[in-house]
Amino acid sequence: MPINPLLVRARELWEDLARVPVSFPPVGGVSVAVSPESGLCPVGWIGVVTLGGSAIATAPSKDAALVVRDELAALPVAAFADAEAVREVLSVARVLGPAALSYVSTAGFRPVEHGALTGEQLPGSHPDLLSLERLASHEDAAEAALQEIDSPHSCSASTVK
Repeated sequence: MPINPLLVRARELWEDLARVPVSFPPVGGVSVAVSPESGLCPVGWIGVVTLGGSAIATAPSKDAALVVRDELAALPVAAFADAEAVREVLSVARVLGPAALSYVSTAGFRPVEHGALTGEQLPGSHPDLLSLERLASHEDAAEAALQEIDSPHSCSASTVK
């Protein structure tokens, strides 16, 4: 069965954010890489991303990567998004997430009502995005890292008639 091109692209983006060579394995697996500067998570943390039934993870050191690889193997990939399930196998001080993201291709995205919504792609330095970033907590703004994203961002505005 061919893999969805949108899933392929989303995986490529997350693999790039790992900042070291790592690839999503076949369904049900997890690939763990050592990446002290991983973009999957805050520096010094363990980052895990699941897409299409498999996962990649980054750890800040070789020792941490070995522990993560061994302990996550005890869980089904679907359980990686359950903070309590992860805490049962990994001794962690704090959990950030999980976050559920949705991806849609440009061709697949359609406003609900013609003309009711408008969409515009903005650079990360756009004043409207920077204003939105200022409204977020420091932690959320750091996690979003708008200035580091080199793909277009989307911003939708509703029109009231």
